[in-house]
Parts: sequence; C-alpha cells; structure tokens
Amino acid sequence: MIKKNLKRQDGFSLIEIATVLVIIGLMVGGVLKGQSMLKNAKIKRIATDTTTVQEAINAYSDAYGALPGDDPNSATHWEIQAPPTGVVATRGDDLINGYFNNTGDKVVDNPATVESAHAWNHLYCEGLIKGVCTATPGTVITFPTNPLGGITGIADGRIVINAGLGLTTHLSINKKMVCMWGIPTDYAMIYDAQFDDGAGDTGDIRASGSTNGPANQGTSTGTLTAYNLLNARVFICTGF
Repeated sequence: MIKKNLKRQDGFSLIEIATVLVIIGLMVGGVLKGQSMLKNAKIKRIATDTTTVQEAINAYSDAYGALPGDDPNSATHWEIQAPPTGVVATRGDDLINGYFNNTGDKVVDNPATVESAHAWNHLYCEGLIKGVCTATPGTVITFPTNPLGGITGIADGRIVINAGLGLTTHLSINKKMVCMWGIPTDYAMIYDAQFDDGAGDTGDIRASGSTNGPANQGTSTGTLTAYNLLNARVFICTGF
C-alpha cells in the first residue's frame, strides 16, 4: 500500500479575510472623510475671506467717507502718485470702476486707470487687508489669492460702462461685489447653497461659466449661468 504525504495548505480564513476588508474599508473611509473635511474647510474660507473683504471695504468707507479705489483724497493719505483718471476711473462717484481681475487671470496688474485695482492698495495701506502698500501704484499691485489658488477681486455691479457698446452690469448684481476667480464648480455650488439660494443665476451669490471673464461688464466671456458641472471652474461674485 502506497502512502501519500499530504501537505496541509495554509490559507486565510473567512474571519481573517473579513478583518482585512474591514481595515481596508476604514482606511478608504478615512481618506474620503479627510478629503471631505478639506473641501468643507476651503468652502468656509471662501465665505470667511469674502466677509473679511466686505468688512474692510465698509470700514474704509466709514473712515474716509469714500470707497477704496474711488477715494479722491487717497493721495493725501499715503499715495505719492496722484489718483488715476480715465474711462474706467471717475473718482468720488461712490462706484468702484473696473473689472475684478482687470485683465484676466493675472495676479499682478497695472492699475494706472483702474479703481478696482487701486481698491486693494487702499485697503493694504490702511491696514485693513494684509498686503504691500505701494506709494506709487502706477506700477503693479498684487491681488490676493483665494483658497483655491485664483485671485480675489473687487468690483461693482451697480456700474453700466459704455452702454452704447452693449456693455452692461454683469451678473445682474446691483451691489458692490467681492469676486473669486477659478473656483471649482462643485465648491461654488455648495458655497452658494450654504450662504445664499443655491442657484448660480439668482440671489446675492452668482456665477459665470467663464473662468476669467469681467465681473461688471456683460460680454461673451462672462455670462450669468446656472451651475453646470461640465464647467470645471467658474468665477463667483458675492454682492453686498
């Protein structure tokens, strides 16, 4: 009679496999939870940063009786250079003229005739927003970045510029605005839902499907839009 040597083949028991699967599930859940927490933190920062700029603008207005960027007496406060004048700069009319990002997606800009760029310098110089105060702002002014890496800008939805050319107030927000460029659409949707009406084309928080369109002039590069996840990023403006 021939005897066979049978070796016992070791393997994982069902309990061991189940334990491993539970551990993997906990790890994946932890990663997803961490991503969700990070996303929520950035959305809260969008709201916090927006409120900070709004309060700074109001504080400047209370102190000087004029809006930052539109202050006709800014040269007597800290600026060596005279205030800008030109098509998009009429000092003292209680409006902040100019695009929120002036010439697109640039982080620094030449504000020679743009009040929306000068507004940042006025807030920097007054110490209301952290930034470099420039005594001769005809060179460049650095715009602050938002929590998603794009720029934060100031604009005014009450303005109609060159109406004869078909340029009208943008996003139909008839208020001063704080705008953020390059916000992922899903972030913008949640921000709007938490702090306004959740629609991109109504309320005080509105969006454009263009990532770098102007914030206060209705042109083909910056049109009011409901949220569409097919648009990877949008710019959002919050009126106040």
